[in-house]
Amino acid sequence: MKERNGVIRTNYNAQLSVDEEEQFIVANSVSEKASDCEHLRILIEQTQINTGKKIKEVKADSEYHSQDNLEYLEEKVKVEELEEYLIDDRNKRKIGNEQYKFDKINFKYDKDRGVYICPEGKLLEFFQLRKKRGHFYKVYKCYSCDKCKYRSKCTTGKNRMIYRRVGEEIVERNRERMREEEKWKAYKKRMHTVEPTFGNIKYNLGYIQFLLRGKEKVEGEFNLMCIGHNIRKIGKKIEKLGLSLKEIIEMYTEGPQLNPV
Repeated sequence: MKERNGVIRTNYNAQLSVDEEEQFIVANSVSEKASDCEHLRILIEQTQINTGKKIKEVKADSEYHSQDNLEYLEEKVKVEELEEYLIDDRNKRKIGNEQYKFDKINFKYDKDRGVYICPEGKLLEFFQLRKKRGHFYKVYKCYSCDKCKYRSKCTTGKNRMIYRRVGEEIVERNRERMREEEKWKAYKKRMHTVEPTFGNIKYNLGYIQFLLRGKEKVEGEFNLMCIGHNIRKIGKKIEKLGLSLKEIIEMYTEGPQLNPV
């Protein structure tokens, strides 16, 4: 795996999709990619295949946040394959934060006028359209930076410029949703679902590293780890409910909609 600092190590990125109610693993994946972002679609599609059910709600942390993922999820909602999604945006902590006063997030976008307004009230007007990494961006430029006393804190160039990707409104809408108290409380439940599942596999079951080599073999090894976790969950559920295995299977065949995390 090529990690973020450019160093290549013998690592794999292991991913899980977990039912919120029972911490039951419904899908997993393994890859050599360090970024989590591109795994979201894989996990969602694999969850649907494995369960044969409509996913009610998707929750994922900020490592899965991207405009592409938000657009994918929004399309799922539109075609009624998904009811809700909660993807955290780490940039929301910068809003109104004096330490990030001149970060893009604190520049107000005026859609009607087609301009950005900086924290000091100066305008950034549309400059040009650029293509970057396969996406189109509208570039906004400020022509009043030479008169601003905060210029050195705001930009290292002659004029402050902001890149706005076409369709970026979906990122802003999601950010505002995640700042709502009700949505944030619902999102935080993932801390009691998928995170403890990884903890159980690593520290209770003792799987702290892969023993095999090669992606195909590691995928098989991770599948066995997940099966072990699920078998323990099934055993504890049977013991708790005092039901037979047959009754448990029948209950979950009819069962509630899944809530992957």
